[in-house]
Amino acid sequence: MKIIRYILLPFRLFFIVTFTFFLGLIFIASVLVVGKRASYKYTRIPYVWGTLFSFLTGSRVKVFGKENIPKDKGVVYLFSHASFLDIPLLFTALKSFYNFAAKSYVFNIPIIGQIGRVMGTIEIKNDLNESIKEYKRAESLIKDGESFMIAPEGKRSDSECIDPFKSGPFIFALNAKADLVPVVIYGATKIWSNKETVPNLKSFGGTVYISVLPLVEIKDFDAENRKLKAEVIRQDMILELKRLKKIASEAA
Repeated sequence: MKIIRYILLPFRLFFIVTFTFFLGLIFIASVLVVGKRASYKYTRIPYVWGTLFSFLTGSRVKVFGKENIPKDKGVVYLFSHASFLDIPLLFTALKSFYNFAAKSYVFNIPIIGQIGRVMGTIEIKNDLNESIKEYKRAESLIKDGESFMIAPEGKRSDSECIDPFKSGPFIFALNAKADLVPVVIYGATKIWSNKETVPNLKSFGGTVYISVLPLVEIKDFDAENRKLKAEVIRQDMILELKRLKKIASEAA
């Protein structure tokens, strides 16, 4: 079985790359013609892309808290980010359209960068003032009902622990008057961690647990209590991560 996995790995990677570029080109064209929301509604390409990742990496996705996904307004999702699988599997799990914030280098990746630009993805730059401008631009998108998926740690973590949060996502949500929805992911690093260039062959067929926590109203935040309330959210996410670990351990 292990030998077969090694033999199939190049083919799996080839299909991941090929279909990412192919679906990306179609999505870019459709966004330019009919817009982001209509493109997602009628093509479902992000969902198809996430499902492809799930299939080619053998990932089984189990979702908790779907009832906490807002249906009628733009929010800021705060997701724990430690794996290359997180973003595609979030599309598969939540089955809804949302935008992202990404570091500048992501916009230099062929097709991925172009998708980010046509979607209006927030570009997190090294210059703080430039990043603030990006967040200001995205505020109008939130007010138009578009949601953003942001890693509050500011990067992919090297493990599935939840590191201290950056201030940017909370200032953005406060200025945009957008409520917050925490999302915790467990199990993805065992399949394709931040440290690995290819999926882990030993974990092919593993389960990824995704939990959507209850919405946190931004009206309770202000400039004085923002950091304290952000830490409360982080602690809630840490507790949920422990719960998911226990569920995974009992299912093993």
